[in-house]
Amino acid sequence: MMRSSERFWKMYPFPFQTWRCHIQHQLSLHPFQPTANEVKHLLQLVQAHHTPQALARRARIVLAAHSHPDWSSKQLAQVLDLNDRPVRKWRRRWQEPHALTDLPRSGAPRRFSSEARAQITTLACSLPRAHGVPLAHWSRAELARHVITVATLPTISARTSGRWLTAEQIRRLQVPFLATHPGS
Repeated sequence: MMRSSERFWKMYPFPFQTWRCHIQHQLSLHPFQPTANEVKHLLQLVQAHHTPQALARRARIVLAAHSHPDWSSKQLAQVLDLNDRPVRKWRRRWQEPHALTDLPRSGAPRRFSSEARAQITTLACSLPRAHGVPLAHWSRAELARHVITVATLPTISARTSGRWLTAEQIRRLQVPFLATHPGS
């Protein structure tokens, strides 16, 4: 009598074999025609000691494709000691927008509009007394408390307001000199 595992192996002799569909991605065979300035810039990226390695690798791919326009991505990958997938990717990216940078990441959608952010930043740059708040300057917490009272603005946390002000390079307690000393 056969056990269930033996029946399984008879029915499926290669149960862990993965089958892959090999589709040949054929790039449009437009020869790489970078300008002399582009080639010079790519060479500088490859040779510079401060260039991030990912960017230098991309520049090497583009330069190799420029030097050998009739080579396939697989041939370039073998010569550059890389996988052919990134070679195809960066050849295509160079042919389309002539860029070696990553595409923007999607990330989470913005929770606050640019207008609301600008209004809160403007409020942070003004004096609290101008808005009926008996303070000499805004703190992050006081700014967040005041924003709650304004009907047109969304509710934000003190941490969010602080991040925005830091991104705008506005110091928390900084108010223009003329606004604090109107008689000067």
